[in-house]
Amino acid sequence: MIKQFTKLNVSETREAINKALNSLRETHGINISLGNISYSDKSFTVKATASIIPTSGIVEPDYVMAWKNGDNMIHGIDSKYLNTIVHVHGEDYKIVGCTSRRSKYTIIVEDKNKKLIKLRSCDVLISIRSIYG
Repeated sequence: MIKQFTKLNVSETREAINKALNSLRETHGINISLGNISYSDKSFTVKATASIIPTSGIVEPDYVMAWKNGDNMIHGIDSKYLNTIVHVHGEDYKIVGCTSRRSKYTIIVEDKNKKLIKLRSCDVLISIRSIYG
Protein backbone atom coordinates (compact mmCIF):
# COMPACT_ATOMS: atom_id res chain seq x y z
CA MET A 1 0.00 0.00 0.00
CA ILE A 2 1.29 3.46 -0.95
CA LYS A 3 1.44 5.94 1.93
CA GLN A 4 3.37 8.66 0.09
CA PHE A 5 4.06 9.19 -3.60
CA THR A 6 7.70 9.06 -4.64
CA LYS A 7 9.40 9.04 -8.02
CA LEU A 8 9.81 5.27 -7.82
CA ASN A 9 6.25 4.32 -6.87
CA VAL A 10 4.75 6.84 -9.31
CA SER A 11 6.76 5.10 -12.03
CA GLU A 12 5.53 1.69 -10.83
CA THR A 13 1.95 2.98 -10.70
CA ARG A 14 2.31 4.27 -14.28
CA GLU A 15 3.32 0.77 -15.43
CA ALA A 16 0.33 -0.76 -13.62
CA ILE A 17 -2.05 1.77 -15.20
CA ASN A 18 -0.58 1.07 -18.67
CA LYS A 19 -1.16 -2.67 -18.19
CA ALA A 20 -4.78 -2.03 -17.18
CA LEU A 21 -5.28 0.29 -20.17
CA ASN A 22 -4.06 -2.42 -22.56
CA SER A 23 -7.26 -4.38 -21.90
CA LEU A 24 -9.26 -1.38 -23.18
CA ARG A 25 -7.18 -1.44 -26.34
CA GLU A 26 -8.13 -5.03 -27.05
CA THR A 27 -11.76 -4.79 -25.91
CA HIS A 28 -12.76 -1.44 -27.42
CA GLY A 29 -10.22 -0.82 -30.18
CA ILE A 30 -8.86 2.36 -28.64
CA ASN A 31 -5.38 3.32 -27.56
CA ILE A 32 -4.90 5.29 -24.36
CA SER A 33 -1.48 6.77 -23.68
CA LEU A 34 -0.33 8.54 -20.55
CA GLY A 35 1.53 11.83 -20.67
CA ASN A 36 3.73 13.46 -18.06
CA ILE A 37 2.94 12.85 -14.42
CA SER A 38 3.25 15.54 -11.78
CA TYR A 39 2.98 14.46 -8.18
CA SER A 40 3.08 15.54 -4.57
CA ASP A 41 3.25 13.44 -1.43
CA LYS A 42 -0.50 12.72 -1.45
CA SER A 43 -1.59 12.83 -5.10
CA PHE A 44 -0.52 12.75 -8.71
CA THR A 45 -1.94 14.10 -11.96
CA VAL A 46 -1.51 12.56 -15.37
CA LYS A 47 -2.89 13.46 -18.79
CA ALA A 48 -4.39 10.56 -20.69
CA THR A 49 -4.96 10.71 -24.46
CA ALA A 50 -7.34 8.27 -26.13
CA SER A 51 -7.36 7.61 -29.86
CA ILE A 52 -9.15 5.18 -32.14
CA ILE A 53 -6.89 2.48 -33.52
CA PRO A 54 -7.00 2.71 -37.34
CA THR A 55 -7.47 -0.39 -39.49
CA SER A 56 -3.71 -0.43 -40.11
CA GLY A 57 -3.25 -1.04 -36.37
CA ILE A 58 -0.66 1.74 -36.13
CA VAL A 59 -1.55 4.55 -33.76
CA GLU A 60 0.11 7.81 -34.74
CA PRO A 61 0.89 10.54 -32.19
CA ASP A 62 -1.29 13.67 -32.09
CA TYR A 63 1.46 15.81 -33.61
CA VAL A 64 1.68 13.53 -36.67
CA MET A 65 -2.11 13.45 -37.05
CA ALA A 66 -2.21 17.26 -36.79
CA TRP A 67 0.33 17.48 -39.65
CA LYS A 68 -1.57 14.97 -41.79
CA ASN A 69 -4.81 16.87 -41.12
CA GLY A 70 -3.22 19.97 -42.65
CA ASP A 71 -2.48 21.95 -39.50
CA ASN A 72 1.06 22.50 -40.79
CA MET A 73 -0.42 24.91 -43.32
CA ILE A 74 -1.64 27.11 -40.42
CA HIS A 75 2.04 27.51 -39.59
CA GLY A 76 3.05 28.15 -43.21
CA ILE A 77 4.96 24.92 -43.83
CA ASP A 78 4.17 22.70 -46.82
CA SER A 79 3.15 19.07 -46.16
CA LYS A 80 6.10 17.72 -48.17
CA TYR A 81 8.53 18.75 -45.41
CA LEU A 82 7.35 16.10 -42.92
CA ASN A 83 10.36 13.91 -42.01
CA THR A 84 12.88 16.29 -43.62
CA ILE A 85 15.97 17.62 -41.88
CA VAL A 86 16.22 21.28 -40.88
CA HIS A 87 19.13 23.17 -39.31
CA VAL A 88 18.02 25.48 -36.48
CA HIS A 89 20.21 27.18 -33.85
CA GLY A 90 23.27 25.17 -34.91
CA GLU A 91 21.59 21.76 -34.63
CA ASP A 92 20.00 19.37 -37.12
CA TYR A 93 16.43 18.23 -36.49
CA LYS A 94 13.91 16.06 -38.31
CA ILE A 95 10.40 17.52 -38.67
CA VAL A 96 7.97 14.97 -37.23
CA GLY A 97 4.75 16.96 -36.77
CA CYS A 98 3.10 20.10 -35.45
CA THR A 99 0.65 21.31 -32.88
CA SER A 100 -2.96 21.75 -33.91
CA ARG A 101 -3.25 25.22 -32.42
CA ARG A 102 -1.46 28.49 -32.65
CA SER A 103 1.25 28.97 -30.09
CA LYS A 104 4.81 30.26 -30.05
CA TYR A 105 6.45 26.84 -30.48
CA THR A 106 4.39 24.92 -33.02
CA ILE A 107 6.66 22.60 -35.00
CA ILE A 108 7.58 19.27 -33.41
CA VAL A 109 11.05 18.05 -34.34
CA GLU A 110 13.29 15.19 -33.29
CA ASP A 111 16.95 15.68 -32.38
CA LYS A 112 19.79 13.21 -33.02
CA ASN A 113 18.94 11.44 -29.73
CA LYS A 114 15.29 10.98 -30.80
CA LYS A 115 14.15 13.56 -28.23
CA LEU A 116 11.09 15.58 -29.25
CA ILE A 117 11.47 19.36 -29.20
CA LYS A 118 9.11 22.19 -30.14
CA LEU A 119 10.48 24.95 -32.37
CA ARG A 120 9.05 28.20 -33.64
CA SER A 121 7.62 27.87 -37.13
CA CYS A 122 9.48 31.01 -38.27
CA ASP A 123 12.84 29.41 -37.36
CA VAL A 124 11.92 26.23 -39.22
CA LEU A 125 10.73 28.22 -42.26
CA ILE A 126 14.04 30.11 -42.43
CA SER A 127 15.92 26.80 -42.39
CA ILE A 128 13.66 25.27 -45.05
CA ARG A 129 14.17 28.25 -47.34
CA SER A 130 17.95 28.21 -46.91
CA ILE A 131 18.28 24.43 -47.42
CA TYR A 132 15.54 23.58 -49.91
CA GLY A 133 15.08 26.92 -51.63
